[in-house]
Amino acid sequence: MSSLKTGMNERLRAAWRRNRALLQRSVLASAMALASLAAGAEEALPSLRVSQPWSCVFADHDLAFSVTVTAARPLSGRMGWSLAVAGRTVFRREQAVTSTPDKPAEVDLRTQLPPVKPGVVVAASLSVVLMEDGVSEPVAQLTRPLWIFPEDASHARHERLRELKLQVFDPERKLVPILEEAEVPFETIQSSGALEGVQAGTIVIGPGVAPEDNRGLWSVLAGLAAAGRPVLWLCPGEGRLNVPGAANSQLPAPMGLHLQRTDIITQLDKRLDASGWPPDGKLVGVSFELSGTGETTVLQVCPGDTAWPWFCAEFATGGRLVLCGFDLVDGWAAGPVPRFLFARMIEWLHESQKKEERQ
Repeated sequence: MSSLKTGMNERLRAAWRRNRALLQRSVLASAMALASLAAGAEEALPSLRVSQPWSCVFADHDLAFSVTVTAARPLSGRMGWSLAVAGRTVFRREQAVTSTPDKPAEVDLRTQLPPVKPGVVVAASLSVVLMEDGVSEPVAQLTRPLWIFPEDASHARHERLRELKLQVFDPERKLVPILEEAEVPFETIQSSGALEGVQAGTIVIGPGVAPEDNRGLWSVLAGLAAAGRPVLWLCPGEGRLNVPGAANSQLPAPMGLHLQRTDIITQLDKRLDASGWPPDGKLVGVSFELSGTGETTVLQVCPGDTAWPWFCAEFATGGRLVLCGFDLVDGWAAGPVPRFLFARMIEWLHESQKKEERQ
């Protein structure tokens, strides 16, 4: 009797093990099937991508964006898009679209933007919806927030800019013509030697000025900033600059040094694009790389976006010494960010002085 019970128990345990193995295989197969279905469904979903990275545009100009439709299978349908300005839809259009895996559709979105009042920046949004033939719900959609800017960045700032007394040294003649056309008030400094006598105002160095061709300029600028002057040098030419306060630099020591990437743009004004500017998406002209020479620490000015495009030394007097690698001049006419960023930088250079005065 005991042996009979033992044999039955063994057969039951063997059957349970077989059933458990079958159940595990079944659950695994179901999970793999579900994962395959989910992956297939996800892969089949089309996507929309705006080719242009910027969101800031000029009022009363043509809006020109292109949207790429990517699909894992052949797709035919219609794309609808609309433009809303200050919460009100001002333009709407729809067109047929066909996209295949080996040939994504490219759709151009164009319209005339409305004018805005001088000095007023208006929020807008571009909405795109993709409908597939035979499907009642959108298969893809996106919304691109936009900011519509007037052309004149110095409207209502003229008096303030006159008070800030821009002193411009621009031997390459790249910045001066732009400021003249924009009617920005400034005075021209004819030589780097004349900078030492500047007792007031905001010192701005135009782009392309090479340190090696203007020896002593960096030392003068550091001295002016240490004395409380706001100093801005746009896109220096290639060369090396000693870091103020570093060992053996023989330059005044600041309270702090800051190296930043493009995030400084949105810190200055959250509306401004920090990922790309028209016409080609480029926004960094030069960048600044820290390196050691064996004697001291230097900033190497390098072409392109290879390191930090922003360097700032802040002094106890409230003076600031800024190297800006953003390509403001070349992008000035193509979009609003360079001119509005320039105006904002000039204001920001003086904010530390206000803090010093309050203290």
